[in-house]
Amino acid sequence: MLGVYGSYLPAAPVCAAAGLVLSLAAPALALADTYYVAPSGDDSAGGDEADPWQTLQHAADTVGPGDRVVVREGNYEGFQLQTSGTSSEPIEFVAEDGATVDRDNPYTDDGINLDGASHVILEGFRVEGTSRAGVRAMDCEGVTIRDIRADENGVWGILTSFCDDLLIEGNETSRSGVEHGIYVGNTCRDPVVTDNVVWGNELNGIHLNGDAHAGDEGVISGARIEGNIVYENGQSGGSGINADGLQDAVIASNLLYDNGAAGISLYAIDGGGPSSGNVIAHNTVVMPDGARPALQIRDGSTDNEVVNNLFVHEDPSSEAILVDEPSLSGLEADYNAGTTRYRVGDDGGPIDLDAWREHTGQGEHSFSADKGELFVDPAANDYALALDSPASGVDAATPEVVTADLEGRPHDACGGNDLGAIACGGGDLSSEEAGPDDPHDDDGAISSAELGADGCSGGGAPAAWLFVAATCVLCRLPHKDAAARV
Repeated sequence: MLGVYGSYLPAAPVCAAAGLVLSLAAPALALADTYYVAPSGDDSAGGDEADPWQTLQHAADTVGPGDRVVVREGNYEGFQLQTSGTSSEPIEFVAEDGATVDRDNPYTDDGINLDGASHVILEGFRVEGTSRAGVRAMDCEGVTIRDIRADENGVWGILTSFCDDLLIEGNETSRSGVEHGIYVGNTCRDPVVTDNVVWGNELNGIHLNGDAHAGDEGVISGARIEGNIVYENGQSGGSGINADGLQDAVIASNLLYDNGAAGISLYAIDGGGPSSGNVIAHNTVVMPDGARPALQIRDGSTDNEVVNNLFVHEDPSSEAILVDEPSLSGLEADYNAGTTRYRVGDDGGPIDLDAWREHTGQGEHSFSADKGELFVDPAANDYALALDSPASGVDAATPEVVTADLEGRPHDACGGNDLGAIACGGGDLSSEEAGPDDPHDDDGAISSAELGADGCSGGGAPAAWLFVAATCVLCRLPHKDAAARV
């Protein structure tokens, strides 16, 4: 049983009465063990704290339901796991600080590969320089990928396929060489992608693709994509958040900026159906010059709700929102602020807010505001709302499915409703103490000095709080658990 590592349930007491002794023994429980791996270990050892194993693959070949593997500081070849835990007794691989996978596992071109392994928790690894994916999970359910630092991997930072009840939480995925930072692929039910920092990837930051060509229905349903910071992705195309065949999902409280292609995209190309029935709420999306729309909805992706977002675009020839005619059916779009240039379909040029209202019947309470009015210091990537921002204290309701802002607070925590990803003018996202202008070391990693000893007290410089924001959500709030599908 999880949490009963190496222990037994005590037997019931022995009772004597009238010379008859009754032994009431409790039923035996399967043992759950904690194992250790260290570069100085030996795979022929016992794998305990005093005599750790040497390789992650030996640990993966040994573990069973409820077992926990603690990985000590050092550099490792990756591993493939094909054994499942259970919903009540997951298998855990937990890395201590400095534990780095920097070589492919013995079986695939990935760092960590879960092949048909369900109810597994991966936590704390740095995975860098692998040939394909830093972390790959295939044909699974109930998998948690948490606090992974996946940097400069060949194709993807994190890739999943046919995985239900997936939780991808608190990771940093960056500089994937060919494609995406986080890729949730194929038919998938109820994935949660939350509190991640995704930057510098060649194509999409976060990509969700039902991909019907791979079999099954080709739809990703019931997803929650929330509280992520996504920036500087898409040098070769794609979107900050890209969705093909995404249905009945929540995309909320995400901060996207300086993504080179598009902001948030909903469409149907490979997916088994259009990206319909989604809630896109309380996102802050700031697009640079030369980029595509902040939000685009295409290919008959109907019945989407788009409310309380901030869409800002630097390019006067591009739009805040593009919706094609087949996707207008059932669209609810209001209380969105920022750039008020719109487009219906790909023909013609941008239209203004009045023309948008007349054509679509949407946007009665939407309004125009430039980024200088909206944010504290957009030139330094500080997208907290300015004290006098027109997006603060708006008389708008937050959809019930949206639970918190980027910092974990209600969007109306400071009176009225604050549009965009960050409520209350950012609150404690920034401090009076000066911090470094760039949150990254030369190699792109967040330094411990910048985060502070507790990981939540980093400097208050405008760029530095971006990673701290996502990290601090994890410090203050309980982890969101994906429901186990049994």
